[in-house]
Amino acid sequence: MLLSKLSIFTIGEYAAGLIKIFKKCKSFISVCILTIMSNTKKHVFFLPLLFIGMGIGFILQQYMGGSVFVASMFIGMGLGFFLDSFLVVEGNKFHPKSFKNSRITLSILGILFIFVGVISIVNPALLEHLWNYLIAIGFILFGLYLLLRGWEKK
Repeated sequence: MLLSKLSIFTIGEYAAGLIKIFKKCKSFISVCILTIMSNTKKHVFFLPLLFIGMGIGFILQQYMGGSVFVASMFIGMGLGFFLDSFLVVEGNKFHPKSFKNSRITLSILGILFIFVGVISIVNPALLEHLWNYLIAIGFILFGLYLLLRGWEKK
């Protein structure tokens, strides 16, 4: 009972912290995105979202504890994988990528990373029980991604 009340409060704090950070950093983030989008690139979201997640985690760590850093990093990585699997950047515009099985696998891997980040905030005890399975699923999905991507290039 106490854990569920604490989890809801923690999610509310996390969301409020994210809103405050994005309001303050809106112009900085837009400059970073425009800089990244200056050329045609295929995988531009993973690395910036990873670092944005880590930065948000460092800021919220002092208010919510140590696990929020890792959770924010996983959420940023997941969003990066997910967006990289479906969008390509040309100049200042986003274009959807064509349908391929490897991209579907990469997007599922991104969803898994987001799930791990959210679970580590909401219910860290559940994550302790699922950790081995989640790592195994992540390795399997990444292996499938590499296999499918190799077949699609030929």
